Amino acid sequence: MATSNRYFPVPQPLLQTGNMAANWKRFRRDWDNYEKATKLTTETEDIRVATLMTIIGSEAADVSDSFGKGQETKINEILKSFEEFYVGRTNETYERYVFNTRRQEEDENIDSYITALKKLASSCNFDRLEESLIRDRIILGVRSEQLKTKLLQDDKLTLQKCIDVCRIYERSQRQMKDIREGRNELLDKPTIERISTSKSGPKYRKEYQQSDKGPRQRKTCKFCKGDHEYIKEKCPAWGKSCHICGGRNHFASVCKKKIYSITQAKTQSNIDSDTEEDEVTLQTEWVMAMNGPKKHRMTAVMMINNQRVRFQVDSAADVNTINEKYVCPDQIVPTFQRLTMWNKTVMEPKGKATLVTTNLKTNEKFNVEYVVVPNDLTCLLGLSTLRKMELIHINEDRFIAKVEATGNKHRNIDALGDLGVATLKIDKTVKPKVLPCRRIPIALKEKVRAELNSLVQRGILERITEPTEWVSQMALVEKSDGSIRICIDPQPLNKALLREHYNLTTLEDILAEMGNAKIFSKVDIQEAFWHIKLDPDSSGLTAMATPFGRYKWNRLPFGLKVSSEVFQRHLNDALEGLTGCFNVVDDLMVIGKGDTVEEARKNHEENLSKLLNRLKEKKHQTK
Repeated sequence: MATSNRYFPVPQPLLQTGNMAANWKRFRRDWDNYEKATKLTTETEDIRVATLMTIIGSEAADVSDSFGKGQETKINEILKSFEEFYVGRTNETYERYVFNTRRQEEDENIDSYITALKKLASSCNFDRLEESLIRDRIILGVRSEQLKTKLLQDDKLTLQKCIDVCRIYERSQRQMKDIREGRNELLDKPTIERISTSKSGPKYRKEYQQSDKGPRQRKTCKFCKGDHEYIKEKCPAWGKSCHICGGRNHFASVCKKKIYSITQAKTQSNIDSDTEEDEVTLQTEWVMAMNGPKKHRMTAVMMINNQRVRFQVDSAADVNTINEKYVCPDQIVPTFQRLTMWNKTVMEPKGKATLVTTNLKTNEKFNVEYVVVPNDLTCLLGLSTLRKMELIHINEDRFIAKVEATGNKHRNIDALGDLGVATLKIDKTVKPKVLPCRRIPIALKEKVRAELNSLVQRGILERITEPTEWVSQMALVEKSDGSIRICIDPQPLNKALLREHYNLTTLEDILAEMGNAKIFSKVDIQEAFWHIKLDPDSSGLTAMATPFGRYKWNRLPFGLKVSSEVFQRHLNDALEGLTGCFNVVDDLMVIGKGDTVEEARKNHEENLSKLLNRLKEKKHQTK
């Protein structure tokens, strides 16, 4: 040899575990480079073969014993035999299919994606079209629609130019992210001097100290209305609770909840937020699942943050939810969303997070936005995500016919129904709380006064003057027609109330009863919970403070953590013995069964008539 072997590292023996095709290709690459570097190609066939068999390892050498006679002295024949043994014959059609379906993955940078495409193309036999086909696959497979549009604008785009554009775009995106997050070293970071709590001057003024080193990046923050560096940790609202909605990471002055409620006054030294704005908007999302028997649930297991997470499939949910324990704290951002649960109670989430979610059955990855909820709630996948992941398919969505309800015989009854009397039980070890009255906007005072008087006249509320151990606060909710609904905010009381743990009906419970059903009616009980009276002691627990004095609820109010279970039990008792009638909370469904439509219609009318007569006996308002 013209060059001594000792100056070049010898290739590692062929690894005999794992992906053998990949192992062979790696060894063949190292062997070819070694031959060229040591000028082994100028040696005789015998020396080249002996060197190969020495380097490749004893296990691979044993494999060569199975090759045909006459090949043991020809280097190219031996390499070809090894290729066929470890790689096998290439299925060109399949290799091209894999290439043409390769897309950039969620956490894959552009260089890794291009390298993977070139590796796949090497086994596709594209010949002279290889560069142009790789270019096309890059354009069609990149994640960014903006980058894809930019690449398509150049009708003379070469592979190298395509790669350069992708790298520049990816680098600029990283730089913009650094700038937005305030990590650009060219920008000096402002420091927060202090938050003034002085009674003189503006009550909640933020004071910032600007460095003399140069300009700083300033932006009005939507979470605190302040002007500070765009990093969440720099926001004075980060980690604080809103005094209107109770949500985290924003001040009351920017709260978007459509609920008129102001928390009780704080001492001046503890005030963290501005409370000048009383009217805010509410963004609610429906979540229909509940903690029922696990055997009735449809679930899907996903991989998130290297953790297996079991989700309940909920096609009635507007959003996806995930437990806080599966999300890193720095992945959670503030949200103004509030979740309306299946029983119409409203819950404040911990925040929201966009997470890479891997379907373990297909290994597909998706960017999914989740609402982060406490760990005791169910993780859900909502309808839009289920369709995106193709976990469910809607085969038919048709409106068949609508039949108006019966006439004057069963017209609405303008009176509260009677589902019996409920007794609220409390944990005596929980210390009672008396909360002060919340302030309300002046513009709403007359509306509130009128609504309180109306509820008193109907016997739902009763004004009281005697002392009570428990006093909750009042909350106002604006309806879609502009009117208001008066509610109790029983957060402290809920901690003391003892649940009945009554089994709540779910859709899964009634689906099995709907076989051969052809006609359906939906009956909604208006003001459902108010059809249940409270005994005197229980009524005293529901006292609430208003600007016009204290009132107690004579009827079961919305918002108590036991209200749904109490209502379900009383309603089931009232409907005992009826056939073809089912309920989920306050929604009643009447079905008609039969082999023909006429039989089903007749059965439906009988069932509906019996239900409406029963409701009439109980004086329920329906629609």
